[in-house]
Amino acid sequence: MTERPDYRDVESSAYYVRMREIIADELIVDIEKVLPERYFKDPPISAASLEFVELLMELEDRYDIEIPEGDVDYTVSVGDLMRYVMAKID
Repeated sequence: MTERPDYRDVESSAYYVRMREIIADELIVDIEKVLPERYFKDPPISAASLEFVELLMELEDRYDIEIPEGDVDYTVSVGDLMRYVMAKID
């Protein structure tokens, strides 16, 4: 059995709940499926690369940050993207 990655830092962040909502809304997926250990490219999220780019654009707008092209792609986990965005905000 694979051990669950440690995303306690992400889950305890003030941004966690809002980012889950943004991801769920943008990708039209049930918020209960948006968990830090899930990958954007895999079920149950299964985001296409264009959908992921649109999500990144929404996060840029919401948090007034810039995510340079190529910094992240849809093969990352939800938690890794959240960490990346939180680092840009702080």
